[in-house]
Amino acid sequence: MTPGLRYALAMFSLFPAVIGMIKYKRVNSLFYPFIWMMFLVVFVENINYLGVKIRVLNSILPIAENSYMLFNFFLFLKFITNFKYLSNKKAAILFGLTIIIGIGNYIYSKTLLTAFYYLLCFVSIMMLLIAINILTRQIMEVKQRLVKNFWFWFCATSVLYNAYTLLVFAPYFFALENTPTGKTLGYIQDFVDAGCYILYGIAILKIPKISEYTKNRL
Repeated sequence: MTPGLRYALAMFSLFPAVIGMIKYKRVNSLFYPFIWMMFLVVFVENINYLGVKIRVLNSILPIAENSYMLFNFFLFLKFITNFKYLSNKKAAILFGLTIIIGIGNYIYSKTLLTAFYYLLCFVSIMMLLIAINILTRQIMEVKQRLVKNFWFWFCATSVLYNAYTLLVFAPYFFALENTPTGKTLGYIQDFVDAGCYILYGIAILKIPKISEYTKNRL
């Protein structure tokens, strides 16, 4: 797969980011962390592309990717706690564990210039479990049609993305990184990412306007 095609797939991330930008002032601020997650992924995807083109940046790409995992998980936890799906105390404990695992990964790897495999697995597991929990509650408790429910789209996409990362991409890609099979898994990940960006865009479209959200909360 050419770098140009990989970048084109990565730029599907603009879909939810642009929608989020358009709707930003029309939605409740509780949803802002999720929209910031979409802005963050556009930034990181561009850094990744520049790393391919500029040799100096290529060597520090793992730092950008590891930092992205931390910031993205922080925003995810902030978003979830905004809606009381997780307490602030539990979120703080989870993020504290994330930092500890990141430090442990650095000690194990003895360098910052490598992808932190254990950090990736931990973050993916936590996001997957939280998304499954919320999705289950939406299916069991909410009377609204699922296709019109923001949380359905958000959680279903989070489950898809993190399940693939955890069960397929992470274990096989890191073990087979420099083999044809490893490269193929990386290419599949690009398509999975692009599909998830589209689904996240649909999720943002399902965020109710401030007036609708306030009415439903009353």
